Amino acid sequence: MNRRHDDTDGGLRRIVAALKASPPHGLPEDFADRVVAAALRRTERSAWAGMWRRAFDLLFMPRPVLLRPVWQVACGVLLCALSAGATLWGVRAPSAAGGQTVLVRFALKAPGASQVALAGDFNAWDANGIRLQDPEGDEVWHIVLPLKPGVYQYMFVVDGKTWMPDPLGDDTVDDGFGQRNSLVKVVNFTPEGQGDPSVL
Repeated sequence: MNRRHDDTDGGLRRIVAALKASPPHGLPEDFADRVVAAALRRTERSAWAGMWRRAFDLLFMPRPVLLRPVWQVACGVLLCALSAGATLWGVRAPSAAGGQTVLVRFALKAPGASQVALAGDFNAWDANGIRLQDPEGDEVWHIVLPLKPGVYQYMFVVDGKTWMPDPLGDDTVDDGFGQRNSLVKVVNFTPEGQGDPSVL
């Protein structure tokens, strides 16, 4: 036990003596300047790295945002207004001189369909130009179109290949190819001076 302490004490004495002794070779005169310059360069690199890290965290790291209830309501109203504006802009038709448009809803129940389109003389019978939507997933596909007053022929196109008239439509007309096109009559009237559009 005493021998182990003697060995440890002797080792410590040798280390202390080596530290106190002058180095075997003399240091260059600019040694201190080089050490300071290296430390400054390292500090600058660390400062730049820290700045880039803070910028990255600011841009990409998620952080909670706390809003007062009044601001929450204001943001909700703003989002609803923007959503309604985008929806109205999407179905709004360019107004032409002398013609007011009327919003007309087209709907088709198509079980098992993956897509439903609307083709008619209002879009040059383009089978892919007007896609109906089924946001509720209840297999009822629908869309609202702005149409000018008049009489229009149309058909539904199911999955890009099956053309069919509107099963809920009352009026049809021969299409000249052995099938019947559905008819929609769009009128715009103002009962008692009110500007309420209507679809017949």
